[in-house]
Amino acid sequence: ATPDFARVDYVSPAFETVWGIACAEIYANGRCWIPTVVDEDQDIVALAVAGLGEGRSSDDEFRIRRSDGEVRWIGARAYPLRGEDGQVELATGVVADITERKRAHESLLSTQSQLRLFVENAPAALAMLDRDMRYLLASRRWMLDYGLEWGEVVGRSHYDVFPEIPERWREIHR
Repeated sequence: ATPDFARVDYVSPAFETVWGIACAEIYANGRCWIPTVVDEDQDIVALAVAGLGEGRSSDDEFRIRRSDGEVRWIGARAYPLRGEDGQVELATGVVADITERKRAHESLLSTQSQLRLFVENAPAALAMLDRDMRYLLASRRWMLDYGLEWGEVVGRSHYDVFPEIPERWREIHR
């Protein structure tokens, strides 16, 4: 028989802070947290729980909605534990509130998008290169001025695009 994982033997007191559910509730009903998972992420959790019952570990991220309405991101790693007969009897795992990390990531993506739009649409000939002089971004003006297409430069070395650059300039760039 596949375990239903409704019994909880231990939960950290931090559970109350993250979920806003008293630890006593999860001890009474180990599945009390599942309805807090936002609708769009219910399938992620259902597949993880089913996989545990079948002996597969999981490493997932999903959102919960606390009783106060706040949405939090959860990172969860879970592992099945087998009994002497080889059957899955229990599961163990670690969950972490990754909300701040997710917000920082979203902010970074937004900033990167804004930077990309700024550079690409700048009226000046601008190009951004990494430490190895590979193109990261270039303005349309840069492409037009040098008669290049984006596909000709993205990820390529400045010296591959412009092989005629003298060694003295390459040394200065280094």
